[in-house]
Amino acid sequence: MNTRALPLLTLIACLLLASGCASHYIRQDDGRTDFYLRCSKAREVALATSLDGFTPRPAHRAGAGTWVVSIKENRDFSYFYLVDGKVLRPECRMIEPDDFGGTNCVYFNNP
Repeated sequence: MNTRALPLLTLIACLLLASGCASHYIRQDDGRTDFYLRCSKAREVALATSLDGFTPRPAHRAGAGTWVVSIKENRDFSYFYLVDGKVLRPECRMIEPDDFGGTNCVYFNNP
């Protein structure tokens, strides 16, 4: 593992835990993709994607501390979450630079 990346990964993990957001996962089913975020302390969660210029899509509660947003697109895009108005880029497999010196997650559609 790249030792220079270790402090950054540690920082990201600490920020996720401090925000009360433990993890996120994605499920595909019947032409839609569901984005789940486990964030027990959140009052409001949204998903912003490159599909529509990063306009926030409100999430709804899907259980104790879990939020979900469904998207009916079948193409690749970048995304991040907004948790109580603050940007959250969770751990994700692929990232790309954004226009503000940060990074976004990249979702690859697998039909």
